[in-house]
Amino acid sequence: MTKREREEYVKRINKAKERNVYVPEEILSDEKIRGVYGLFKEKDGEKKCFYVGKSNDILNRFIGSSGHVYGFLQGYSRDVAKQIDELTKNGYIVECSILRHVPYDFSKGFDYNANRLCLEELKSLVEKQSLGECEGQLHEAVKEEYDKADWEKESASHLNSAND
Repeated sequence: MTKREREEYVKRINKAKERNVYVPEEILSDEKIRGVYGLFKEKDGEKKCFYVGKSNDILNRFIGSSGHVYGFLQGYSRDVAKQIDELTKNGYIVECSILRHVPYDFSKGFDYNANRLCLEELKSLVEKQSLGECEGQLHEAVKEEYDKADWEKESASHLNSAND
């Protein structure tokens, strides 16, 4: 990362902080951080994760030109940027956090490395949902159109057999 890039990223982190969005400064590493991240909302002493994601470059995912926090700062109405905006308007503090570092394993191929990152994201999402967090978030591997219909059918069948 160049000195100029670092200065720009520091400005973005400080600008976000002024709006109650906190980005860990550890992402300003010269090494790309690959892994799983969480976005947390905090208000009145209660802190909950509202989004889990993965990235090959967490710095860019937070404050790069297509990042969640950068999008929020620019007023974009994309999914996560919009959530951050709504939360801060409602008095929440938003904290970005690295949940799992998932470095490449160069002894394996692309498919292994890509699937391993997805698996770590999915594990983190399921962990958070078991705690009642990340409500409504589906992993990108879920095919909602088909999977939800099957679940609803099986759930109704299960309920009917339990009532018999």
